Amino acid sequence: MHHRHALLTGSVLATALLAPGTATADDTKTITYRGYQLDVPATWEVLDLDHAPHACVRFDRHVVYLGHPDDDQHCPSTAVGKTDALVLEPVENAKPTTAVVTRLPSYVARPTELPDTPDHEFAMVVSAAGVLVTASTGENNDQIRRILDTGRITPEAQVSTTDAVARPRAAAPRAVVPGIYRGAGFDTCTAPSSEAMRAWLGSPYRAIGIYIGGISRACSQRNLTADWVAEQIAQGWRLVPIYVGHQAPCTTYRNRIDPELSGAQGRGAADDAVVRATELGLAPGTTIYNDMESYDSSNVECREIVLTFLDNWTARVRELGFLSGVYSSVATGVRALANAYDSPLLPDHIWLARWDNIPTTSDRAIPDHLWANRQRIKQYTGGHDETYNGVTINIDCDHLDVGGP
Repeated sequence: MHHRHALLTGSVLATALLAPGTATADDTKTITYRGYQLDVPATWEVLDLDHAPHACVRFDRHVVYLGHPDDDQHCPSTAVGKTDALVLEPVENAKPTTAVVTRLPSYVARPTELPDTPDHEFAMVVSAAGVLVTASTGENNDQIRRILDTGRITPEAQVSTTDAVARPRAAAPRAVVPGIYRGAGFDTCTAPSSEAMRAWLGSPYRAIGIYIGGISRACSQRNLTADWVAEQIAQGWRLVPIYVGHQAPCTTYRNRIDPELSGAQGRGAADDAVVRATELGLAPGTTIYNDMESYDSSNVECREIVLTFLDNWTARVRELGFLSGVYSSVATGVRALANAYDSPLLPDHIWLARWDNIPTTSDRAIPDHLWANRQRIKQYTGGHDETYNGVTINIDCDHLDVGGP
């Protein structure tokens, strides 16, 4: 949740895995991995995770990632957005990051159809090569379909005997989060490993923002399962669910609100957010925060479209038994909501971003009588590294005063 982009670090170009002389007239290159081949645009980066084990798997840029993503990726806290990207990894020991996993029949390398998912992520098992393919798409899946339609199997491929992988659906305690809490917290692009979270019990923080879904969620969520949620709650962590959906039409983000569909998209985001929260073991009464990044505050029409989207988000989240939260900059979304103070559809909780390094939930942009009953979070510092017990995470700093109605 941020207002700038960071560059990918730890990048290693996997030139050894590109077939020599495979650039073609249509500006593609051939990727060969464990006997599975694809033609991808020549401009896409190829990152070998075996040589960059802590690299961040991000879906906001065109990259083919090869190998298992690490449980402790060093991700910037500042990534937002989604586009076409791929992860190719061995089926063995894979941890799918999406609940939608299909399995291709033996010796088949091309899917007959692609699933349509709200968060624009899906995975498939290429049994003939023992490869799990995870794909992210932008507003449509046309380019990913063209790429996957080039799939083929080479003689070096080995048929996988691993059972079909699936996203873990462990039974977790049904928890209401974040609960009652006043104090320090942080948010980061991808959920840290359980080992990292235990190490960070030595930090001053006891709350963490987790990105549970949305078309603009940029980072892969290898660790974020119901088991992980239950474990962190048991350790005393307060969890703050964040949903990163469509952004304002007056921004440069890829996935923007359609002005003609703003209400429907707001309700659709709420429907998907509640599904994601429920899958993680989070119960009704939980506050889910819609991340609305900064936009052109001088554009009145755009501001009204955003408010329509957020009004419908709030209405639908409440209908489903959860509480509505909104994250935004004090200069844009927060100010617009505060100026609509007489609306019955104000969110139940507000998460304001002002990077002034002051850990408080009071702010001159918000009248004292709004969100006054433990209904506020403030993000007061942007992305930076902090290290506790030898574990470094790139975080935004937050101050929480939550637990009200």
